[in-house]
Amino acid sequence: MRVDLVIHPDVGSPERTILHIHGGGFVFGSTRTHRFLAAQMSRACRARVVLFDYRLMPGHSIGSSIRDCMTAYEWVAATYRDSPLVLSGDSAGGNLMLTVLSRLHSDGRRLPVAAVGMSAWLDPDYQHPAGAPRDSFFSLRFARRAADLAEPRSAITPLEAALPTVPVLLQCGAEEPIGPANHALVEQLDGNGVTAELQMWERQPHVFQMLAPFTREAVAALDAVDAFLSALNQREVPTKPSAARSTPPPPGA
Repeated sequence: MRVDLVIHPDVGSPERTILHIHGGGFVFGSTRTHRFLAAQMSRACRARVVLFDYRLMPGHSIGSSIRDCMTAYEWVAATYRDSPLVLSGDSAGGNLMLTVLSRLHSDGRRLPVAAVGMSAWLDPDYQHPAGAPRDSFFSLRFARRAADLAEPRSAITPLEAALPTVPVLLQCGAEEPIGPANHALVEQLDGNGVTAELQMWERQPHVFQMLAPFTREAVAALDAVDAFLSALNQREVPTKPSAARSTPPPPGA
């Protein structure tokens, strides 16, 4: 398994460690495709960011992908045991992120201090309503074809598994078809008293955070991730059920 450690030059001593699971519909993507995003995450969050290559469909099973994610998490947790550990993922990586959280909880293993999903693809069976706004960067046809490769299908339906018990931040474009599933997850977490927040960004494409530092929205979104994590450190994010909410982008975004 290839593992890349990314620390932005502007970061002196990292304050936290982020293990990021790259997206790509379970069929493509790598440390190379996401290294630039990792560098921007490192800068914004003053963190070391760990990327890794997991086995992809159709050459490998979805079970292999999940096992690689679990292995990477255990390695990072052991290697940086004295650093606050955050688990993140974009698109299909956000799906795998939730699966990892569920398995860690079920197995009684060390949990991360928080989880961050960027345009997390959580519902492979989503049907886009006729006439609804569409995000041209997210192809439902491609998503369904990729999802059909997964066996068993339940392996990529994390909303049906055990819910996370750690604070969760979700971000997505307001026109993305993955929005309803992200909102549903926040509502479920809210009902369980878990700190959660959904940030819907107007006129932003799928995984728009990858556009940092070239768009102000992408920069602001990564800064919002840092604000969420920093607030947890300062115990400013409430843990009562009302913590789950949907918010617009920060002023000026």
